Amino acid sequence: MIQRKTLSPKVKEEVFRKYDGHCAYCGKVLTPNDFQVDHLIPVARERFGLYTSEELETFKNYMPACKRCNHYKRAHSLETFRKYIEEIPYKLARDNYIYKVGLDYGLIEEHPRKIIFYFEEIEKEKEELKNQKYL
Repeated sequence: MIQRKTLSPKVKEEVFRKYDGHCAYCGKVLTPNDFQVDHLIPVARERFGLYTSEELETFKNYMPACKRCNHYKRAHSLETFRKYIEEIPYKLARDNYIYKVGLDYGLIEEHPRKIIFYFEEIEKEKEELKNQKYL
């Protein structure tokens, strides 16, 4: 079994501030006492020899996450997590009678789209600002 590293309060605080107190995935505002540290590359990858503990237990791999995103992502890769989120409307329409009634009455609108995580938007903005400095 993989031993997870216990993070110091200082590291947890730095992870919390990494995206200004927002969940790296959905962008929800977090509180310092109610967030979780997710591994962007799941620690389960070590079990398959794909990564070492040293590679996984880095600040770069730590992401601030709300409980809902962290639990839904589980030990999945970022792309699998993205795919699962993008499939939600189809799964609801297939499996949920109440959801179908809501669609029939116009109470729910589906907006299928490519999921872009909050941290990807922030990193893109940072890169664009960095590039503007060099123009």
